[in-house]
Amino acid sequence: AIVERSSAGVVETTYAALTSRAAGVAEALRARGVARDDRVAILMPRGAPAAAVAFGVLAAGGVVVVVNETLRTRQQKMASAELGDRDAFGLKLKAI
Repeated sequence: AIVERSSAGVVETTYAALTSRAAGVAEALRARGVARDDRVAILMPRGAPAAAVAFGVLAAGGVVVVVNETLRTRQQKMASAELGDRDAFGLKLKAI
């Protein structure tokens, strides 16, 4: 199990749940056209949900590009611009 401590308290996630979430992310990315070696930016707080997204990107054949969530909005936009429109995919995820 993965155990996280946050302001919300202690959260425990099983590896089976993490694998299931990653498979769902991979499926969603493939449905949106992510192909092998496409770069996928991830901008979210560290933790099990971010790990599931990263593993999902890898399972879809993509390349994980982590954008630090503590960057200012302007810096985040600059980091995204570096990826280029063709190579960057955005994915809005509901609770995973």
